[in-house]
Amino acid sequence: TMDLALSDGIHTNSLGNVAIGQRAASIALGGVYGKDVKFQHPNCVLAKKKSARKIELHFKHVDERLHLDNMIPAEFPFAVRDTAGDVPVESWSIPKPDRFEIRLARPLQGRAIVVGAPTAAPPALVPQDISGYRPMLAFTQKVE
Repeated sequence: TMDLALSDGIHTNSLGNVAIGQRAASIALGGVYGKDVKFQHPNCVLAKKKSARKIELHFKHVDERLHLDNMIPAEFPFAVRDTAGDVPVESWSIPKPDRFEIRLARPLQGRAIVVGAPTAAPPALVPQDISGYRPMLAFTQKVE
């Protein structure tokens, strides 16, 4: 529910509750009853080091393409960490429908991980499948 609006500091608003109900119904129909409905959310299955300063995230369950509206650096929905600590992000792109590319401000050092929706109060905007506006699932992936 990290993409839904709140009515106060902690409670989802009325429209958010409708979205939760629709998602729950889709999960029941597709996941439990085997109906042909789109119910799975984009899920990061691989974080691949493309170069010392570039990581490509691979997602499954993307029906059309990933999309991210938010351009505010402080609300970037991913955190990259390596043996030297937090790695600043320089820029990002979506080069393929199911890929998200992160360009880093410095080279990776040693082992690294990428965390999707890394804070206790995740950003309101995370990458989503433009088909059905299903937001990505939170994740932690080792960079391979």
